[in-house]
Amino acid sequence: MPDARAEHPPWVMPAPMPALVSRAGAERRGHGGGPRPGLECHLLSLADLAALRRDPDAVDAVDAVGRAGGRNRTLVRRVGRLLLATVLADHHAAAPGVLRVTAGGRPVAPGERAEGARAGIAHDGGVLVVGFHPAGCAVDVEDTPVSLIAEVAGRFCGTAERRSLPAGAAVRGVWTAKEAVAKYTGLGLRAGLRTITFDGDPLAGWVRSHHPGTRRPPLCRVVATGRRHLAFAVGSSSSSGIGSVAAPVVEVHRWVPDLDLGADGGGGSLRLVRARLAPSGELTELADAVGAVAAPPRTGTGPQRTRTSLTSPGTTTSPGREHP
Repeated sequence: MPDARAEHPPWVMPAPMPALVSRAGAERRGHGGGPRPGLECHLLSLADLAALRRDPDAVDAVDAVGRAGGRNRTLVRRVGRLLLATVLADHHAAAPGVLRVTAGGRPVAPGERAEGARAGIAHDGGVLVVGFHPAGCAVDVEDTPVSLIAEVAGRFCGTAERRSLPAGAAVRGVWTAKEAVAKYTGLGLRAGLRTITFDGDPLAGWVRSHHPGTRRPPLCRVVATGRRHLAFAVGSSSSSGIGSVAAPVVEVHRWVPDLDLGADGGGGSLRLVRARLAPSGELTELADAVGAVAAPPRTGTGPQRTRTSLTSPGTTTSPGREHP
């Protein structure tokens, strides 16, 4: 877990190392005149990052970003924080700014509290995810083998809860849901996963969570594919019930890393650009699962709408290649 001490922005490296830059900062996205979505899911395939790393022209720029500690995990963390900062900046019509890392290890925008921060980040072995909701959002994604999670059920479920744990892969969904809520509180694992409970099954629909240390625990929803579970913890505007979240649209974006060699062709920098989803593949499967659940409903509204939007006006995109 990252510590809370001051640090350079994750996309700024000391010279002469190249910097991480974003291509999507200053222009606020449009949506064809429609409402700006309440819940956004931003996806980046780590296979795309690995493919760029194999590019002879990009290897120095990519490795420089992740050189601290000499581990791929450092690279993923820094690219993830760049994506988080880019998403936040997009909602302020500004270039990505500095993130503050809270005492609980959560990167947030300056001035935001860890509990209920608008955007959250997570990654597993293949996918990096950023979730955003104006009322607060945290995410967790897991591809850990189900058997390993089932072995440690006692660490995240109380005795009574273990008796009713779902069989098979769904147990990973419970773990993922609790992790997302724990992140939402700003405490991370210190929140105590065994103390987090739900009014219903988050794999079946949006449900209210409960945590003794959180004044207004979030709603939670888990989506599943054959390879992973992804959980959203989304803030509500009141404590009256599920219908208090005004989020009629879910929007899914794909991002890919790209190399900007600069005008002189040298000293490149790593950047993130939006791209269209491929017709099939691991990332497309996850995006379809997210889109299928729609957003938390509002009281008295009709069917919820889901939008998958992969490009933005004025933003250059690269289709890339989807890795199965």
